[in-house]
Amino acid sequence: MMLNQMSIWTDASGTSYPAIASFGSNAIRIVFAETGNATGLDTLLTKAEANKMIPIPELHDATGNIGGVPGTVTWWTQPSVVAVIKNHEKWMLLNIANESGDNNVSDSTFQSTYTSAITSIRNAGIVVPLVIDGSGWGQKVEQLLTVAPALLAADPQKNVIFSWHEYTGGTQENTRITTSLEKSKTLGIVLINGEFASANATDCTENIPYTFLLSEAQRVGTGWLAWSWDNSNSNCKSGSGSSYNMTSSLTSASGLLSGWASDIVRDDPNSIKNTSVRHCDWK
Repeated sequence: MMLNQMSIWTDASGTSYPAIASFGSNAIRIVFAETGNATGLDTLLTKAEANKMIPIPELHDATGNIGGVPGTVTWWTQPSVVAVIKNHEKWMLLNIANESGDNNVSDSTFQSTYTSAITSIRNAGIVVPLVIDGSGWGQKVEQLLTVAPALLAADPQKNVIFSWHEYTGGTQENTRITTSLEKSKTLGIVLINGEFASANATDCTENIPYTFLLSEAQRVGTGWLAWSWDNSNSNCKSGSGSSYNMTSSLTSASGLLSGWASDIVRDDPNSIKNTSVRHCDWK
């Protein structure tokens, strides 16, 4: 169980990672970008591992744009970055591109784009588990599960994780959450909730059934990452804050905000503190 952190923009040296780890987080999704370099990536991966968290770096440049995926692949496969990945391959996962594709991406385009991405990344000698976000800004879980078997088969390592970002609110989401998580098990697919918060992405109403998501994930046995351990989210702003902010202080565990953030991290029966398990090497 784990959190996202907008590292490339708010914390390029990972000074927030000890606070995140203090609640028992076993992984961290690291926001990165093509403007960053191999040295900066290595700094954040090293910091995550020093704090006993599996690092999951992602590139944010192709958000909402399926045509941006080849650019992220080019970045991941440059020799300096490949060398860093190889140094960290015992622990890290590689999230190819954040939320690439809008709501109009066809199944065939999504499948062909990521088949090519998988091939290029593996041909570069990268063997770590790969994470693929859904299109529709991460929210099209139905499409993700439709194409997932073919994408898993396209990977010579057979080591791909599929990530659904849950930003659709309403009680009807309970059924969608259960159906999607159970279908992934039936298909033999690893599905995680790579992002979610309390507020939906349409009008920022705080109606995401996040406690139900946590309980179903625990029941089915899937992982999740809440968005995000930050105090400067630009979406769903209210005054100087945002519904997506989880802390008032990046570097202090005491900055944890009340409400959904404290539920996720500490207070809910299925919170990070109550359910997260670290690798045996890090216990």
